[in-house]
Amino acid sequence: MIVVGQPLAPPRLRGTDSQIAWALRIRAEILPEIHAIRDGSAGRLRIGALSSEEADGYSAIVEAADTLIAEERAGWWIDRRGHSTHSLLHERVEAACRAASVEAR
Repeated sequence: MIVVGQPLAPPRLRGTDSQIAWALRIRAEILPEIHAIRDGSAGRLRIGALSSEEADGYSAIVEAADTLIAEERAGWWIDRRGHSTHSLLHERVEAACRAASVEAR
């Protein structure tokens, strides 16, 4: 079930102490926007009245946001510093689409 308004708790980061400290700052700057986009998309899903294509799109955004929030590799956050929230979500949606097409084969 998609829950709106209850922020998912990010996991502890893995890496060296200095990587973790740096990644925590990076993640802290971007998490509020990730949560806002996730909650907005989840809210649209709860309202309903969407085409199946729209529902699939909003579901993909929620799932992508959840995977971003769950990302625990400090190096991943460091490597993507300066990226926009939208580009990170797009990266995750594209990865999920690629994985789904491989599974479908």
